[in-house]
Amino acid sequence: RRVHGDTLLGAAPNFRSRATAGCQRMVKVCVLGAAGYVGSAVARAFALSGYQVYGVCRSEEQTGALRRDEINAVVANLTEPESYKAVLAECAIIVHCAADFSNVQATDRIIVDTINEVCKEEPSKTVILMSGLWAYGAHDTVIDESCPDDAPPLVAWRAAHEESVLCNEYIRAAVVIRSGLVYGRSGSLFGKLILQALTTRKLRFPGDGSNYIATIHVDDLASAFVRTAEANLSGAYCFIVAGSNELASEVLRSIAKVTALKAGAIEYTEPGDEFANCLAMSQKADASRARLQLRWTPKHRSFCDDTARWFDALLAFREAGMLPGQGRT
Repeated sequence: RRVHGDTLLGAAPNFRSRATAGCQRMVKVCVLGAAGYVGSAVARAFALSGYQVYGVCRSEEQTGALRRDEINAVVANLTEPESYKAVLAECAIIVHCAADFSNVQATDRIIVDTINEVCKEEPSKTVILMSGLWAYGAHDTVIDESCPDDAPPLVAWRAAHEESVLCNEYIRAAVVIRSGLVYGRSGSLFGKLILQALTTRKLRFPGDGSNYIATIHVDDLASAFVRTAEANLSGAYCFIVAGSNELASEVLRSIAKVTALKAGAIEYTEPGDEFANCLAMSQKADASRARLQLRWTPKHRSFCDDTARWFDALLAFREAGMLPGQGRT
């Protein structure tokens, strides 16, 4: 399988949904991390497209939101493969969006090994992994899937996990989606910056603001997962970004405006750890291949073009007690 260079090669895409074609039974999809920020959007997108979705989450408290989206909730411990192997085996499509931030590398290794083992026992599945553009490191020019990895230490371990799936001969189609930084709805990193501005009346960000950030709205990212599942691609990395690569300084100024910060409230700092180093990296990415081969098009405006709308949505999630850590199901 080709990993870099001419990726996304294989059979011509067939975009007739396998979930709704004719009178066939609904195709089963398992989404690992279905209660998370990205995973919940991905699970919902598959459900809205007519798939029978099984969403793996960590606790009973997280099942309510999944059930309201007509998703079959499966409570499992991701470090204990026996708690979710059966649902992986049952589904034709496996989507891995899970992240255990208490021990992300070790847990991800367990998840990937479990996926590979299940696919060996039950061949011919489609597997889609969630990843990010940080694997390519800092670049002054626009990057695409042909660029080699140059990952900083924070995410360097991911490549081995991803390639173990891409090279699994028992998997019918394997794709790694490497997305830009995600915004929209309950927020992710951009939401945390907004909340920082509201609570501290300041914005602190590593670097000097001159770096570019490749971004994508969470619902556009979710739709790309569905298009990928229906495209018959194999052994590939796929960029999912909006194309509106934005300067960090513009992102911060747009947040300062909607939160009514005073002049001088934006503070740039020296990166103090690996996460800060990644935030300060400059990346401009091109998703032309996804647009052409997946027939995928992002529908949302860029973060800076509609910050007031994202801000209002985040406040609504906070008022409803539905931000991460607020415990609402």
